[in-house]
Amino acid sequence: MNKTSHYANELDLNLLYQFLPTLCADEIGRVHQYIEQLDQWAGTEPNSIHRIIHRERAHQVECCPRCGAIHFVKNGKTVIQRQKYLCRECGRSFSDTTGTIIYHSRKNYTIWDQFIKGMEAGLVLRKQAIDSEISVTTAFHWRHKVIDSLRDFNTGTYLSGEIEMDETYFLLNMKGMKNLPRKPKKRGTRAEKRGVSDEQVSVAVATDEFDQLQVKIVGQGNPTTENMIRIMGGFVTLGSTLVTDSRSLYQEFARKRECPLIQIPSGFHTAEGHDLGTLNGIHSEMKSWFAKFRGVSTRHLQGYLDWFRTIKHMKYHIEAKEREHHLLLFSVSDSITSLEKDVFRRSFPIDIYKPYKITNQYLS
Repeated sequence: MNKTSHYANELDLNLLYQFLPTLCADEIGRVHQYIEQLDQWAGTEPNSIHRIIHRERAHQVECCPRCGAIHFVKNGKTVIQRQKYLCRECGRSFSDTTGTIIYHSRKNYTIWDQFIKGMEAGLVLRKQAIDSEISVTTAFHWRHKVIDSLRDFNTGTYLSGEIEMDETYFLLNMKGMKNLPRKPKKRGTRAEKRGVSDEQVSVAVATDEFDQLQVKIVGQGNPTTENMIRIMGGFVTLGSTLVTDSRSLYQEFARKRECPLIQIPSGFHTAEGHDLGTLNGIHSEMKSWFAKFRGVSTRHLQGYLDWFRTIKHMKYHIEAKEREHHLLLFSVSDSITSLEKDVFRRSFPIDIYKPYKITNQYLS
């Protein structure tokens, strides 16, 4: 979101808020009627969501979203009066909505607002489609666009103070994939191997005393020390206190980050007055949240983890009445990296052939 435009907008609203109490009762009634009429019109006009994009990204068009070149010029306007630009390097045209979740969308603010409200509530796909009056296919693609925009949500926040860290596991899911490296099986079927194996995706979860949260895929099976340090190390502030289970990899992790380490022995719940109660609660909540989607492909697992983390962050740090609007502004103003056609082409974050001891050559 553009901080300059957002600040100017907040300033204008504050002036309006200061002016309204000076009106008489009959004048406020007339203003209320006018705003109700204006609200119905503003939310349904074709250009409504694009105007928000223009406000939030007005000063963010710094390079061509196609090739990254900074040599571009204005190139007229669209039918709904959006500014277009022409890149002098690649010769392609773009606008301030290029690379956003509403690129090529003809839906208005009211529909997008309803959809974002469903994302904030964590609704299942069919319910979102019904509430937003769009098809399930459209809702599916919109969901993944929003998820793509959330990959950068609050990524600049580091964990500090007392940090609880542990891992949880998700069974490898190849939903939607053709030419499976194993026989198809029904949802809910257990893994072929007992215990923690390569059939399971390891997800590191860490939270600190300030309710900051990080959730990242760190591999398959038991996580390695190298992967844990590479993926999670950058989020842990030097000198923080780590509270973990008895797994040996956390000893090297703590040494690398110069962190005091408190490990809870196997079979115990506490150590030195510390426990993993908060983290265990997050694990339980996360598994319940995932269960309602009836299977999430491992291909999209990190995106759903980012979605869950975003909801948790807003719950802890943003007023309830502001969450939906906050998520809307972030989603529409942030850039996405993939198109609708790329949803089923994303690579898996782990080696899906490893558990079955085969390679791509047998599937071609």
